[in-house]
Amino acid sequence: MKDPWRHAIAIGRLHGDLSFEEEHIAIGDPLNQPVSCSCGMFNRTGILCAHGLKVLDLMNIKILPTHYILKRWTRQARHGSIQDRQGRNVVENPKLEAQL
Repeated sequence: MKDPWRHAIAIGRLHGDLSFEEEHIAIGDPLNQPVSCSCGMFNRTGILCAHGLKVLDLMNIKILPTHYILKRWTRQARHGSIQDRQGRNVVENPKLEAQL
């Protein structure tokens, strides 16, 4: 049984022949609107990859679901506390803004 929302996305370059550099599997669920991709870009950077965006487009979802907009990419990112992976609060360096 084929999953209608499972898509293979191939990234290629046009040389004399069409050769593919890599292939990623992107899966989307139209009910809950999650998208996962084998490239793992969202997990690494917090930015949804082009493969995931294409799957959302194929599912006719034209507005990015809010769970893909992380707080660090919003204007509210500077408000509140930020924690590192160990759960410790990260303190802003006041000298950094003076350098900018």
